[in-house]
Amino acid sequence: MVSLASPVSGSLEGVHIVPSIASADQTRLAEVVLELEKCGAEALHIDIEDGNFVPNITFGLKTVMHLRRVTRLPFCVHLMVTNPLRYVDELAQIGVMRIAFHIESAPYPLEVLNRIRDHGVSCGVAFNPSTPVEPAGYVLEKADYVLIMTAEPDGRGQEFIPRMVEKVHRVSQMLARSPASPAQGARYVMVDGGVGWDEVPLVAGAGAKHVVMGRAIFAGGNVVLRPPSEHAGG
Repeated sequence: MVSLASPVSGSLEGVHIVPSIASADQTRLAEVVLELEKCGAEALHIDIEDGNFVPNITFGLKTVMHLRRVTRLPFCVHLMVTNPLRYVDELAQIGVMRIAFHIESAPYPLEVLNRIRDHGVSCGVAFNPSTPVEPAGYVLEKADYVLIMTAEPDGRGQEFIPRMVEKVHRVSQMLARSPASPAQGARYVMVDGGVGWDEVPLVAGAGAKHVVMGRAIFAGGNVVLRPPSEHAGG
């Protein structure tokens, strides 16, 4: 993650940008990871997609394991798979920092959440754009963070959905009304999907503290961890 010391517009102090390596050049993935580390990234967002829960296939456990040998940057894994429990134990053994699973893929979400927490890993619950969060309020109370998809995870451009800003605000309010346990610490909202630099102030203003970005960071083949306004200012 890269803290935005200088805002795009308004105050974004305390908001973190999390580079998603699914948008990086896959032919030179290790080089890109090292470049991100050199540029000041604090963590990496890694999508694991199985081609069933979502149409895309991205990284598998073997790739995550090999990347662990390349860098010591914390890994934030986003499980977009039909059976998240299948992945939790091995990911914990690899040494990831966060694991988020989709509420839509878990008929018994507390089972998955508790398995993640048993490993001492931060646990997140993810929601697709069409999935309401209110029925899963009891799960949000137990999670360390909530990941709101701000685009359809279809691998076809993933355009940002403006109506998700209100959803981010709603979830932020739900977390604020439900005190966290000492084991959880400060809970937060993460957003993922189609977010460019213009959208960062919108989701941040709605309460998102962690913003996953892919294409905006890797556009043109270069790693860009700062908004254009900062580049213009030198």
